[in-house]
Amino acid sequence: AKSTVYRTLSKLKQGSDVQRSPHSLRSDRKRTPRFLAGLKRSIRANPSKSIAKLAQDRAVSAMTVSRAVRHDLRMKSYVRRHRNILTPQAKAIRAERCPRLLNHLKHKGGEVRVFVDEKKFVVDEVSNRRNARVIAENPSQVPVVMHSKNPASVMVFGAVASDGRVMPPHFIEAGLKINTTEYLKILTEVLMPWIRKHYDPKKVMFVQDSAPAHGSKAVQEFLKAELLNFVPKEVWPSSSPDLNPCDFWLWGAVEVKSNAAPHNTIASLKRSIKRELFSIKPDEARTACASFRKRITEVFATNGGHIENK
Repeated sequence: AKSTVYRTLSKLKQGSDVQRSPHSLRSDRKRTPRFLAGLKRSIRANPSKSIAKLAQDRAVSAMTVSRAVRHDLRMKSYVRRHRNILTPQAKAIRAERCPRLLNHLKHKGGEVRVFVDEKKFVVDEVSNRRNARVIAENPSQVPVVMHSKNPASVMVFGAVASDGRVMPPHFIEAGLKINTTEYLKILTEVLMPWIRKHYDPKKVMFVQDSAPAHGSKAVQEFLKAELLNFVPKEVWPSSSPDLNPCDFWLWGAVEVKSNAAPHNTIASLKRSIKRELFSIKPDEARTACASFRKRITEVFATNGGHIENK
């Protein structure tokens, strides 16, 4: 009201205190024990129901329900998490092998750890539906994220070292299946020359997951001959993308930038992947790799369960 503004200005000119008188919010009177108990039952019955819908069912404002949820019930709205399936058998294997892996690192740790993995990138834009928000006057102005039914893709082999060095990406020929023969070729022609260029192979701890090609007898024999220290397939906890820095950090950090916009060609996608890999700061890589041992301990503490709760 104009009178409120007038009185406030008058007090300010006089140097008087301009504070609102103590009062109770209207929402406080609505948030009775009965109201809160019913709200809590509704949330327990359907946790995915929105604040707006909860408010509509009770004929109150969304702000009233929001305050009740945050201040009275001490709850928050969280994003649903996506995790790989862990069967009881997989959890048991993870819990059993984590101590063995820690013991292996203790006795055959090496000065530098090199983590490797493969990742398929597509030409389509990758967007986080929660965080990729657009400010506009109306929904029609918001650009649409388009997805192809069968987008063109490229497989990338990458490596990151615990000292912060990231290997240039190796692009695998389209349609080529990563079997033992092809994986040995990558190790021989791509990875080992890069390792020899920067490190003494005898002082490197080589870490890979237990994919079929990785754990084949020929690959294990090759690693024994070329590298003094590596994680054998029988020591690595299966179903553990939350342990390899390439899985839980590297590929995600690259993809969110390389696929911020769709690509018209595979060549454009490859250039973008290279650019983002080369732009990774050594400190970020060192931090991600340094969490390796800590993550192993956390998996063991959860009896082989998931450790990423974000």
